[in-house]
Amino acid sequence: YEFSGEVLETGSKVKNLSVGDKVIGLNKDTFSAMATECLSEERDLWKIPQDIAFDSAAALVDSYATVLIAARRANLREGDTVLVTVAAGGLGLAAVDLASNLFNAKVIGACDTEDKTSILREKGAFCTINYSKKDIVKAVMKETDNQGVKIVFDAVGGDTFEDCLQSISPEGCIAVLGFSSRKIPQILTSQLLPKSCALIGISLTHYQKMVSQTYRSSVQEVIDMYLDEFIDPHVAEEFKFKDVNDAIKHVEERKSAGKVILDVSS
Repeated sequence: YEFSGEVLETGSKVKNLSVGDKVIGLNKDTFSAMATECLSEERDLWKIPQDIAFDSAAALVDSYATVLIAARRANLREGDTVLVTVAAGGLGLAAVDLASNLFNAKVIGACDTEDKTSILREKGAFCTINYSKKDIVKAVMKETDNQGVKIVFDAVGGDTFEDCLQSISPEGCIAVLGFSSRKIPQILTSQLLPKSCALIGISLTHYQKMVSQTYRSSVQEVIDMYLDEFIDPHVAEEFKFKDVNDAIKHVEERKSAGKVILDVSS
């Protein structure tokens, strides 16, 4: 549902876009972006400069806007220590990128392979944890002098969520961004009480439908951050349109960290 491309036609009520404009967009309502042409609402399109590469543009919108909203909801500040759990998707990497390079936070990145730890360091993490080999909680407490982290961005879910709960500092905040493990954790609300910590969930779809001003402005801010070179979305793999089945299989098997791009022009 994330895409970039060129406007071919506009409806009679469209005010801010013209034929030939280069845009990025989200088609979460229709999941119709995996095509050479698609229909989209004006509210779900953002104009971008002609010199932006289509692949990087397509990787920007969903992950980075979600994380930006989450960071503000969690009251992220410069110098805060942050734990980010990362698996195959782009959400975790976007969280590392934004927290490190925009908010100047101290980011601990937790992932499940050694290959991904190097990507996390490239994005700005000062410490990385391969949780298939190391205990997340012990590593976090070692790096924070047993204080824990102020904020957790959890994009994985599953078994790692319990580690997130144990790694949070008193009055800290856990922001749930997604469940790339495909396992939704279940907790008792009483687990939040010992440290008086907060638990929030962030869905960009909610903002699209219910808080359109935040939705529109957050994506525009992300575009501006990219143009100003504060952030750099990680494109893991790119497939030609004829290899769409291979691309889907690649994503399903969680073989890459970051966005997988499908070039529908090829």
